[in-house]
Amino acid sequence: MTLNLVSPQGVLYTGRFDSLQIPAYDGLRGILRGHAPFVGKLGIGVMKIDGAGESSRFGIYGGFYQVSPGRVDVVVDKVDVPSSLDPESCRAEYEALTTPGRRDYDRFEEYQTKRKIAGIRLRLVERNRKP
Repeated sequence: MTLNLVSPQGVLYTGRFDSLQIPAYDGLRGILRGHAPFVGKLGIGVMKIDGAGESSRFGIYGGFYQVSPGRVDVVVDKVDVPSSLDPESCRAEYEALTTPGRRDYDRFEEYQTKRKIAGIRLRLVERNRKP
């Protein structure tokens, strides 16, 4: 199957895949060849693309996806590409948000979202460093 990953900045990824894991709004969704046509809302999480013996990951933050015969289109509101993230900045951001008593946000939901995004970014850079 073919995947097209599009953000407001343009097309980020186009290629073939064997399996795809998408962070849907209501949980992770796995897509393999022959998947039924489907349209869904994206949540916040890591999108994992496996194919041809390689694996790629992107941080996904909202949008939608459409599964069609032989093709998946993912349109994201915001995306993180692991190679563009600074490991030290990601680590510092995560530690600042997970330090007890450091909740400097008026709304708890905002804090939870920022903490989740910081955790995703940290996982992406740590995974990207491994051979």
